[in-house]
Amino acid sequence: MSENLVNLIRDNGVVGAGGAGFPTHVKIDAKAEYVIVNGAECEPLLRVDQQLMSVKTKEIIRALDYVRKHVGANKAYIGLKSKYKDAIKAVEEEIKSYESMEIKELGNFYPAGDEQVLVYETTKRIVPEGGIPLNVGVVVLNVETLLNIYEGVFENRPVTEKYITVTGEVRTPITVKVPIGISIEEVIQMAGGTDLEEYIVINGGPMMGKIVSSLDEPITKTTKGLIVLPKDHSLSITFEKDIACMLREARTSCMHCSLCTEVCPRNLIGHSIEPHKLIRLASYGSTCDAGTNTTTAFLCCECRLCEYACVMNLQPWKLHNLLKSKMAVEGIRIPTMKNLKMFIHSGSTKDIQ
Repeated sequence: MSENLVNLIRDNGVVGAGGAGFPTHVKIDAKAEYVIVNGAECEPLLRVDQQLMSVKTKEIIRALDYVRKHVGANKAYIGLKSKYKDAIKAVEEEIKSYESMEIKELGNFYPAGDEQVLVYETTKRIVPEGGIPLNVGVVVLNVETLLNIYEGVFENRPVTEKYITVTGEVRTPITVKVPIGISIEEVIQMAGGTDLEEYIVINGGPMMGKIVSSLDEPITKTTKGLIVLPKDHSLSITFEKDIACMLREARTSCMHCSLCTEVCPRNLIGHSIEPHKLIRLASYGSTCDAGTNTTTAFLCCECRLCEYACVMNLQPWKLHNLLKSKMAVEGIRIPTMKNLKMFIHSGSTKDIQ
């Protein structure tokens, strides 16, 4: 069956269920040293992955073992936040029957579930700028993706359903399995609907999600959560703030204090993105630093921590999005694999020649 794994996953329509939707058959058609399960549930309020690890443990671990052997990995790590006690207990019991598996307990911080942060926290290796985990010998898979692999490989069942957390101002917050293609409105009704007369729905989490334009929009393979909030909620205001308005505010109120850069998770793992320098474009039309290129905006993972760190409520991530879109139109890309030589092993930096 191993020879046909890639085809089985492709034919059953398995893609990254964590939100990115990257074709899983492409991701596992490789050789790697490690396979990491992303069970950190990056976004606040979402519960799908930790709950699946608790109740679908056997299926997920069996699929993980199969993928580990397929890619030739020496080790499989299951990344879970320490507070996910039920999931940890279930996994600890299940992996006793398997070799080369280990739980990696993560701190309760955001964004522990960011793929590149997870790789660093688990292996101490840094994914290169513009690169992917495979560049450092790692394949990362979402919990629900592994469950879909199990169902596709061992039950020959294609991906036709999705697990979703429905929370916020609904009568009964739930995690529910629904058919792909039904409307957002139908899923909200499964949670008892809402008492709000005017409300917004965020597709995803409160940090990186997006406000849906219509309740008739369908549930897709990448839908992870639905959050119902009052229309005047602060998240609605910040999500819908016009980029031109934000840039005007930055021009007049940015203190150039660098707090946004100090909390940037990609900067903290060694990438050259520095939001406080890029936001200078609003004030001065320049980064004021010959060593800072606007292409570093491509390194932004849009976690929005820069916004939460800013004492003036500015949104450097929106500027990054604007720069990325404009550069993409011009055919400009970040020089990929810039730091491919840099690995972190046991806390020490080594150059690999």
